[in-house]
Amino acid sequence: MILENIYYVGQTIAVIVIIATLIALLFQTRQTNKIARYELTCAHWHSAADSNMSFFDSPEKADFMYRAFFNTAELSDSELARLGAFLSVVITQLEVANALKRNGLIDDDVYHRHEIVARYWLGSRRARTWWSVNRETYIAPFVDIMDKIAKDAEASDPRPGFPV
Repeated sequence: MILENIYYVGQTIAVIVIIATLIALLFQTRQTNKIARYELTCAHWHSAADSNMSFFDSPEKADFMYRAFFNTAELSDSELARLGAFLSVVITQLEVANALKRNGLIDDDVYHRHEIVARYWLGSRRARTWWSVNRETYIAPFVDIMDKIAKDAEASDPRPGFPV
């Protein structure tokens, strides 16, 4: 009987160790997911910042962006194409951030920051015109979000520097 009791005590200790190991694995998995989400958020944000800054990294580019968004002067066809490329990058970054957010892979604060950036650029009449022409190239749920952002940007007070 004494060996049988030792066996039961050993089994009980083994079960406790197994349960403790499973709990530790659960916490480790959650921590790993948080780290992965953080790293994806940082990578996405750095990629967005790098691509956006590439449109302003020389005096000529910065001058063009100023004229495109803050001035009512006519733009050439090639300048309109450059403006369209920039807006496509900005809007696609928000679309990607929206997909990541829907899947719980990016922080809400970072997604919200993308919305703020899009709202800022859509404060320009040229940008809103570009959106109205190109909105059908984006997925339906995202189009609704962008339409609201564009409507809010148009209805809000004009941003300093944007033509009224």
